[in-house]
Amino acid sequence: MDQIEFPWVLLTIICAALLVQTARLHLHDARPRRRSQKRALHAVAGEREAEGLLEGLGHRIVARQPKAEVRVWVDGEPLTVEVRGDLLTQRRGRRYLAEVKTGKKAPRITHGPTRRQLLEYERAFDVHGLLLVDADRKTVREIAFAAPKARAITGLRFGLWLLGAAAVTAALGWLMR
Repeated sequence: MDQIEFPWVLLTIICAALLVQTARLHLHDARPRRRSQKRALHAVAGEREAEGLLEGLGHRIVARQPKAEVRVWVDGEPLTVEVRGDLLTQRRGRRYLAEVKTGKKAPRITHGPTRRQLLEYERAFDVHGLLLVDADRKTVREIAFAAPKARAITGLRFGLWLLGAAAVTAALGWLMR
């Protein structure tokens, strides 16, 4: 009789272990999903909070989730991509694109993904300015990017360029003799 009961006990232990492992894996997979859902809900609440904050500063909400298109060339072929901002506002006759961020890193202009996103928006949207809204800290920052500097040949650089041109001319003249 002991021999007959042993396989059932072993089978019960194996089944219980499989059930525990399955439950553990399910809970492990659900954890990132719950975090992601929590972050998404926090972001939506942040956007609602930002609207009130911007309106308190005299902005009128013109559009939520405004879309714009950016044209890029890939290997010489044009490609149009759509970008979407958080809020389009107007204040004193000027239009702004507001990007709303929550959390510790994302609301900072030093955070690379945020900075690149705002650079893309500057290119895509026809607005007077960009606003970076930190919904958690209830702050609004106006962001402007400097235009690339034109490289001018001046001073010492011009002198060296002129000297190099003269040397090449002299060398060509010497070779032509």
